[in-house]
Amino acid sequence: FNGKSYGDNYGFGGSHQNPKGSVQLAEQEILKLIGTLESRTGRRAYPYDKFPMPLIPFGDNKPPLEKQISVVNQLNAKWQAQGYAYPRIISAFPEKFFEDVEREYAALIPVETGTEENWWNDGWGTTAYESGVNKRNGTLVPMAETMASIAALCYDAPYPADDLRDALERASIYNEHTWGYNAYRKCDAYYQQNEWKRTNALGANALAEKTVKNTLQVLAYNAAKQGSIYVYNALSWCRTDVVTVQLDESFPKTFALLSGGESLPYELDGDRLIFVAKNVPALGYKLFSVVPADEKPAFVSKSKCCGYCVETPFFKLVMRGDGTVKSIKDKQNGNREVVDDAADVKWNQYQYYDDFAIPFRNMGVKFSPWKWNLYRPSEKHTKVRVVPMALGAQIHVQTGTFRAGSICQTITLYDDIARVDITNKVLKSALPQLICKEEAFYTFPFRAHRDYEIRYDLPIGNVAEGDQVYGTSRDWYTANKWVNVYDKTDDYSMTLALVNTSLLQLGQRRTGQWSFDYTSQKPYIFSYVMNNMWQTNFQGDQPGTADFSYSLFTGKGKSIEKINRAAWERSAPLQAVAVTDTAGHSHEACAEKSYITVSQPNVILSSMKPAEANGEGIIVRFCEIAGQDTQDIIVHFCEKIASYMQTDIIENNIGQEIQKDTLQFSLKPYEIKTFRILTKRAAAKPGGVQAVCTQVPVPRSAHYQKARVAELTGGRMARQGVVVSWEKAENALFYEVFRVKDGQRYFVGSTKHTCLFDSQVTKAICTQYRYCVRSVGAGRKSDFSESVAPGIGAVQNAQLFEKPVLHAAAREKSRIDLYWTPVHGTVPISHYEVFRNGVLLGKTTDDYITSWRDGGVQYGGEYVYSVAAVDVLGNRLCSDDVKVAHNDSVFAAQDSPLAKKSRRRFLNFI
Repeated sequence: FNGKSYGDNYGFGGSHQNPKGSVQLAEQEILKLIGTLESRTGRRAYPYDKFPMPLIPFGDNKPPLEKQISVVNQLNAKWQAQGYAYPRIISAFPEKFFEDVEREYAALIPVETGTEENWWNDGWGTTAYESGVNKRNGTLVPMAETMASIAALCYDAPYPADDLRDALERASIYNEHTWGYNAYRKCDAYYQQNEWKRTNALGANALAEKTVKNTLQVLAYNAAKQGSIYVYNALSWCRTDVVTVQLDESFPKTFALLSGGESLPYELDGDRLIFVAKNVPALGYKLFSVVPADEKPAFVSKSKCCGYCVETPFFKLVMRGDGTVKSIKDKQNGNREVVDDAADVKWNQYQYYDDFAIPFRNMGVKFSPWKWNLYRPSEKHTKVRVVPMALGAQIHVQTGTFRAGSICQTITLYDDIARVDITNKVLKSALPQLICKEEAFYTFPFRAHRDYEIRYDLPIGNVAEGDQVYGTSRDWYTANKWVNVYDKTDDYSMTLALVNTSLLQLGQRRTGQWSFDYTSQKPYIFSYVMNNMWQTNFQGDQPGTADFSYSLFTGKGKSIEKINRAAWERSAPLQAVAVTDTAGHSHEACAEKSYITVSQPNVILSSMKPAEANGEGIIVRFCEIAGQDTQDIIVHFCEKIASYMQTDIIENNIGQEIQKDTLQFSLKPYEIKTFRILTKRAAAKPGGVQAVCTQVPVPRSAHYQKARVAELTGGRMARQGVVVSWEKAENALFYEVFRVKDGQRYFVGSTKHTCLFDSQVTKAICTQYRYCVRSVGAGRKSDFSESVAPGIGAVQNAQLFEKPVLHAAAREKSRIDLYWTPVHGTVPISHYEVFRNGVLLGKTTDDYITSWRDGGVQYGGEYVYSVAAVDVLGNRLCSDDVKVAHNDSVFAAQDSPLAKKSRRRFLNFI
């Protein structure tokens, strides 16, 4: 802060890593500080007579220290005794400083605009794989929420309230700064805190994928006939994009894929069907027919392949022998060159820095060239294959370098999509020690004249390089969905979509420069994919596979709307399902349809969900994405609404109820608005409500928290709670449970099941409360049930509601990662048990951890995994088996000499 570290104690003593303090030391430090402030000039000039000095006690998260205040008082007394009116030190909360400064200097305080680029955001790259998963969650979870809401509104499908609540919570918690200082010691705490961190991203992903899969089945069942492909578009505009769908044995081995009588080209990768779905309606679906054929139709591609060159109707791309891109010519814009081939870095080049002489605690340390070695794949160790496809062409690159013995890169170009898709899969080796420093980039040197602009996407809006508050990070930036290079000289845009990574360095590698004034001199994008630079709270090493996906799209002009739409399409891929069984169902006679229509192409429906407990109806949220003032936005829904009203972001009504069957509103540039829509339908009131205060064993997690067990149970290995149950109600999507006291209702939770465990009420206080339940329907919520007082008794017929959905992925030669959906039951879940080939591998420490790293496998082996959820009463429910054939070629080269060949000149400097 103003040149001082957050732990500077200004001589007052007791602060982080520096306990020394006295009146003499404090006086020296304060007078030195005043001299420094008075000597500042230019932008750093400090014309004020007040300066904040944050005092941090020794160690984090500690209360204030009396010693510091004592030294402050003694120093003030000394100056007063010497006859000085100033300086004076005031001990106060931060708001007093800001209020005093604002009152005295309001007219003098400069206005700072722009983003606050966070120096801490480099932590994203310490868990690149999990961060990439959670970035996808940022689109996938709201997509699942919206799809489930559409299915509920159109077809009264049950709403997975439990799963979506957990998914939203986990996706949000993952982005918290990780707690725990054990980032660089291989101890139990290190592995436990990192497993807890990663389980948030993986659990949210499993829940969102489960919801999308189940909802696709509901939507397709109500729209498609057996033997067809149902394709869903989650975005607010009609689009054409690539689709991947899993086929089962009910589909013919050879077939034609038809759309309106037209035979479409497709690829088969095992049982995965890949094709380009054209003109899929906004927020709706399109059906494609699978028709048996004697042989696969012959497709004539519009793309040409020759040597290391691929040419489509949109681009001509030329590779180098080392696996990097030499040239991309934009055929739609006069063969304009995209790649700066004269750059000292190459386009889509992996760069790994072994920062062997960077100290462990490196904040403020300059990264001089002698402190690191740079490794890049070479042509000698690279194989490049150009493969023609029915949809265009693919380029496959197999390469490697130090600590990444296997790198698989795939570049895809399409006949009918003006886009280049890139997926880079890197298998990183483990570090010899956790305190060793490293970082990795993928580089993209774009070709532009000197007058260029780099602009990047934010969650709301976008910003040009350097348009930021002074003093914030210029070493790295955090982009949302895209980064754009705009050549002002020839009015040409080149955009890189960032599908599952976010950190950027601009112009050159900037790590360790710590500059407040830097601006790039070249339009080069360094995608900062991995690092372990910060020594606290983050993971010290990340061996295993991680993929980094990008897309290139280009065009004349700087249309933010087109850029945003293209990037959204890459982040929210079309969803598809093969329809295998719709027996006995009458289908909509419609080959394509929009469930919801939004009249303006620059407005996106960002989320749709049932209202929270503070209101009725369905909540819809819209965002303007082009930076344009937009009027006359009209939204039609699959079911006519009765009325709507605007709400704030937490769903409090802020507008009058409008009685119309369509939603009409306007948006300012990048504005977000939230509305509550109401229909005339209502769910039935639940009946048969019962509440029983009971005692159950303590969940497994509490066994590791002895103090908490004693606090909650008086030393007994048991806990108390209230089981609330009720009968299923007609037209109910899910239910809301309330605790009643003194005539007031207090929300406890929501669930799609007919049972909920309230863990906050014990036998000692249960007589103070009653319980009631309300049904949530696609329209209005039901009346509240009659409230009931909890009785005392044992749990009857406890059960687990759903089995875990298990996923497995090989991540290293000797490691397979597992993750699964959290589950719920009548009583709390205690833990999960993990099995390999029917043999117990181990148990999770609690019910929150839903991931496991199996480091005892061998490359080339086949394994069968399952996981069992166990509640506190010992009831168990096991997942389906998941088979893993650990034979992906990416792992074959993990232990190659190339991965271990170092140019290090001396040992780590720690």
